[in-house]
Amino acid sequence: MLDVLRRPDLLRLNDGAFVLHGVQLAMWLAVPTLLVRTGLPQGQHWQVYLPVLVGSFVVMGGSFLPLQRRGYVRAAVLVSAALMALVQ
Repeated sequence: MLDVLRRPDLLRLNDGAFVLHGVQLAMWLAVPTLLVRTGLPQGQHWQVYLPVLVGSFVVMGGSFLPLQRRGYVRAAVLVSAALMALVQ
């Protein structure tokens, strides 16, 4: 375990996964509450979630996957992180 904790590349990876999961959990708890507060009944939340889900697949397939295939992995990751920060 100490060998794993001493490797900075693994620490960055683990910290990134931890932060990503924390943000996702916060969104799963906060967004439904905010939608109800704005007057959207729970039965109609799909009207918000479905376009967001379809849009994310379009953005991912249309821009990030081709970037990654061309060898621009770092650029794809940085743009993804920037978009996630913007959405938050």
